[in-house]
Amino acid sequence: MPSARSILTLTVSVATLSLAAHGKVGGTEIQPALVSVEPALNPAVEPRSGALPLATELDASPARVEYGAEGSRWWIITTGWGHGITSQESEEGDDINLAGAFSYFIVKDVEVNAELGAWYHDQNVDDAISGNLSLVFRWHFYNNNDWTIYADLGVGALVASDEVPQEGTNFAFTPRAGVGFTKRLGDCDTRLIVGLRWQHFSNARVFGDDDNPGRDDVMVYAGVVFPF
Repeated sequence: MPSARSILTLTVSVATLSLAAHGKVGGTEIQPALVSVEPALNPAVEPRSGALPLATELDASPARVEYGAEGSRWWIITTGWGHGITSQESEEGDDINLAGAFSYFIVKDVEVNAELGAWYHDQNVDDAISGNLSLVFRWHFYNNNDWTIYADLGVGALVASDEVPQEGTNFAFTPRAGVGFTKRLGDCDTRLIVGLRWQHFSNARVFGDDDNPGRDDVMVYAGVVFPF
């Protein structure tokens, strides 16, 4: 059986709680404690309306780079094949190209490319390899972010291991003009680039009229574009 002391202690506790419920004990006002129970931070529990999202719910996706934005910079890597369409046999040949370019958009949708290329020239008599520097201006006249359609114009110069074209010189100018498109690949900023262009090889008579054959190619090329 409980002792008398236990019964007395229980009675006093009940009385104190009863008085506290009425706001006073011994003439002193008692402020009931405010208890706020918040649910544990658990990603599986839906947050209250208006509550800040948990850190795990924040969007951690990287910032996108707008293609064609003024001041944006890109790398371009392409490979292409061109076939000579001139009538003279000495000017015929196939030209295979691998090129890398640095692209800078000087204004929206207008870029300038500094391109370094390597060529293999498959000619009727003596094949040749060459290195080529070009400056290309490209205007993306249609741009919906996923797709662009462009026209470009450029000029360059090459130095070759043999005459390009045949019966010419080891030095040639390489003007070009063409059209093409780019396409964003999935959700990343990398893009596919595909183009068709006129490609010319000749020394522009800088070594005289007798050593100036020219070759005109129809050339197709493809590659990738990605942010710098």
